[in-house]
Amino acid sequence: LTKKFGGLVATNDVSLELRKNEILGIIGPNGAGKTTVFNLLSGFLPYDEGMVEIVAGNGAVLSPKNPHSFAQAGVGRTFQVVQPFGKLTVLDNIMIGAFSKHHSTTEAKHKALQVAKTVGLYKERNMVASSLTIGGLKRLEVARVLAMEPRILLLDEVMAGQNHADVLKTLEMIRRVRSTGVSIIAIEHNMHAIMNISDRVVVINSGVVIAEGLPSEVVQNKEVIEAYLGEEYTHA
Repeated sequence: LTKKFGGLVATNDVSLELRKNEILGIIGPNGAGKTTVFNLLSGFLPYDEGMVEIVAGNGAVLSPKNPHSFAQAGVGRTFQVVQPFGKLTVLDNIMIGAFSKHHSTTEAKHKALQVAKTVGLYKERNMVASSLTIGGLKRLEVARVLAMEPRILLLDEVMAGQNHADVLKTLEMIRRVRSTGVSIIAIEHNMHAIMNISDRVVVINSGVVIAEGLPSEVVQNKEVIEAYLGEEYTHA
């Protein structure tokens, strides 16, 4: 995928493959083009060159072009800035996502309760959303997307700004989500967390993929160390 903003090449021939039931981590410096990649993979930006292909459950190959068609193809995403319906309860927030697939209130509520358990918000289901911690709000953002029953989930810095306890809850949540059969791509700056959770890691710098492989391989890559991690990370 290539995307240009005037003279700026935000992504330059970025190629990714997400495998079934995989957690793929994407790391890189600020401004590397990671969120642009997510916008291209969810239809929020049109790409200038390249293609996105999704293998549907029935084996058909889909090439969606806008956010609605990506959602229809089973792609769900979160955003860095969480925007809950603050005056509604946690359960009502999740039900809003569930209504995309379930048209009866009873069915939507049933789905929302299932998702609340998956993301660890079942006890908080009757709380007003604005009263949640930042970690709770991040998990609520994930819950609204999960209620839409995606096959592919794009997580954009879902652990940012969280304390250690909330990060652990989020890691547990991601593992539970994957266990339900959802494939995941996660952008993250928390290196310990993303290396712990990912099956493979892709490193992007200045809009270009500079490394790809197992977490243990990527952290030893000299180009990755120089561009992003730093020598101290390797020794740590």
